[in-house]
Amino acid sequence: MVVSFWSSTQRAIGVLKDTCTGEEDVPLSLGKGVVEYLQELRERLGDAERYASEHTDKRQTQYTTRYNHRSQDKTFNVGEQVFILVPNSTSSTTFRRWQ
Repeated sequence: MVVSFWSSTQRAIGVLKDTCTGEEDVPLSLGKGVVEYLQELRERLGDAERYASEHTDKRQTQYTTRYNHRSQDKTFNVGEQVFILVPNSTSSTTFRRWQ
């Protein structure tokens, strides 16, 4: 289902892009009325957005879990010496220094 959905959406986006940029004339027959075609296109793009959003959230959670798997909270006591990464006057992370 995803493959057919993806290819039909890409076809629709391709037709829309080509007609909007003037590379091609508006097709005389899309097999349905223009209003119906645009409503269907809007629905499909909405479905694609929801699908991408759901999977992005899921993958972000997986990446975060994997990244934080071995991390530990750090605590310091008064009097301990620690290194601090201090930003320089520039906003670039390349020029930060340890102090």
